[in-house]
Amino acid sequence: MIFQYNLQDNTWLTNLYEIRHAWAPVYLRGTFFAGMNTTGRSEGINSFFDEFVTSRTNLREFVEKYDQAVRKLVRNETSEDFVSEHKLRVVDPLDFLLCHAAEVYTRNIFTKFKNEWEMIRTWKIDEEEFIGDIRIFHVKTRDIVEGYKQYFVVQWNPETYEGWCTCKHFEFSGMLCQHLLKVIDRLDLDRIPEFFIHMRWRKGANKFRYLESLNQSMDGDTEHAEALRHNYLTQHFSQLSCRASPYNDAFVICKNLLLDASKKVEEVVDSAMASRATTLNASEVASNLHDILDLPSNFSDDPRRNSLDQLS
Repeated sequence: MIFQYNLQDNTWLTNLYEIRHAWAPVYLRGTFFAGMNTTGRSEGINSFFDEFVTSRTNLREFVEKYDQAVRKLVRNETSEDFVSEHKLRVVDPLDFLLCHAAEVYTRNIFTKFKNEWEMIRTWKIDEEEFIGDIRIFHVKTRDIVEGYKQYFVVQWNPETYEGWCTCKHFEFSGMLCQHLLKVIDRLDLDRIPEFFIHMRWRKGANKFRYLESLNQSMDGDTEHAEALRHNYLTQHFSQLSCRASPYNDAFVICKNLLLDASKKVEEVVDSAMASRATTLNASEVASNLHDILDLPSNFSDDPRRNSLDQLS
């Protein structure tokens, strides 16, 4: 197009072309975007907020409407999590791979996986070969299928059960493509290899529920543990707020429990701070005595050691 419209000297277009790998979709197929593009994401956000705000919404109203929108998002997410974890999908019990998908995936992702799985019948594996330890499958459209014929190459590591397809659908969306699924079907696997299951697509994908399921501790005084505790409480209090706020009786129960919990938390915090202050004072006194007495760095046999040990 640059040559067609004689724009070779246009600096902006020239620079844009030079960095095409950073914005052109064809160059980004190998980068994970959860299947979203910038246009789709923008349109999705706009359509969601259209329900709450208009061009006439002022700043004060926008803050209130934004809060309503976030609450709706939280309610929808909580409801979808509940359905995914507790509502069973109707699956043929002899279709083992689909049963495994229903076991690990959320409802929405399972539906997308099932659609891809049903399309593997339109593909056939034309030939196979080995390049070193990697098994190569040539997947093409069946001749009986009308329309444009397609051809893809799937690489498979038989030791690690990892695979890659030239369509880059898995790398871009995190979902198995029909070509990889055709190979998995050819290999007669009963379960989806862990390599192909993104944590974000699993049931209970919420980070902190996942930590609990792995029995990972949030104890300790590290910044990491504190951040985990903070986010855990924030998430659960937010969910509780959304569930209880529409009903006065539920609100009163939560309010009373929070007031009681607040008193107990204050007692624990005050006690911890007092204990920490005592420890710091003792350490400061011991440090000052060490400087006053001008003790050597190694004085384990010095009788003055016992006095400092008692202070610290």
